[in-house]
Amino acid sequence: MKYLKNYSILILLFVITGFFYPFNRISNITEIRISGTKSIKTDLSEIKVLIFVADYVGYSYFELRDILQEMGVIITTVGLTSQHFACTNRGENPIFIDTNITVKQITEDLLTDFDALLIPSGGYWSSMLVQDNLHDLITMAYNKGLVIGSICVGMAILSESEIINGVHMVAHDSATNYLENSGAIIEYYSRVIRDKRIISGGSGGGLTGGGYLTAPHRELCETVLREILGYSYLSKLNIVQKSSNYTLTVSLFKQNNLTGNAIDFYRVRAILTNNQGTEVKTYSFSPEKENSYDAQITDLPTGKYSVSIEIKTNESIIEIERDVGSIKSGTRIPGFEFGVVFLGILLILYNYKKK
Repeated sequence: MKYLKNYSILILLFVITGFFYPFNRISNITEIRISGTKSIKTDLSEIKVLIFVADYVGYSYFELRDILQEMGVIITTVGLTSQHFACTNRGENPIFIDTNITVKQITEDLLTDFDALLIPSGGYWSSMLVQDNLHDLITMAYNKGLVIGSICVGMAILSESEIINGVHMVAHDSATNYLENSGAIIEYYSRVIRDKRIISGGSGGGLTGGGYLTAPHRELCETVLREILGYSYLSKLNIVQKSSNYTLTVSLFKQNNLTGNAIDFYRVRAILTNNQGTEVKTYSFSPEKENSYDAQITDLPTGKYSVSIEIKTNESIIEIERDVGSIKSGTRIPGFEFGVVFLGILLILYNYKKK
């Protein structure tokens, strides 16, 4: 009995601890994202963007080019040949475009001088699905760290480059099937989506529908630049675990760092992915106080999960900040139960010694 008494204080400590602080509780995990810290570039005049063209490229080429140049960005036009013509969705005669460089002339070393590659919309899209040189360029640019952007039906071209698996992208009548077949996750009722360095822009019109007028060219350009500069609406993420439940709290910036405009948020969600990179659960945040949102996670299956935060503005623009936190869920033994088990082991040892 003396053997048991020597450990009574320790047993009592385990029992008391179990009531007030279960063994499966962990300290707060805090990930801070300060806007503008992901890039060494702070001046738009330092940014260089490639825009691809081919015969029958849409008028969106001119829209993207003019908007970015107006903001001070350096534009280089890349094509299959030294000259191409745009489709006539403005009711005009074909407009010829002189390229600065051809696809075959671009090397990996040359790509290090650029920050993004944009694929405009247009009637050329279906012929580009079999253009292997273009697909190789897109893949090479993405692997070199460039931001890849595309708008309207031009998004279908990205489906042949094997870079969109698991990427959230905007829906489009002609492009959605191609995107889904390549593993993209389609979001409806959104104009622009930023995810994994890929920016997709929503639908315009058609050959006679004035697509270049209705497609979100400016929003796509601004989102591309936000990605290049490392701007984020996410300020901070806290993850607090108690027993098998988790509370996620995010703090947001309510201003667009690029334009200076105030931003209102339509939706904030947490996306949980497993070790294989598959999205398994999504949780919605509720406004808690100004610039702060909370989400409750319960009954999470055993495993380790990466936490990404999806932020949708009232302008239907989605930005997803990937892998900003993690959660590990599994079998746990609360302190009280541990104390009981430990007591049982001591009793067994005591009886064994007594024999």
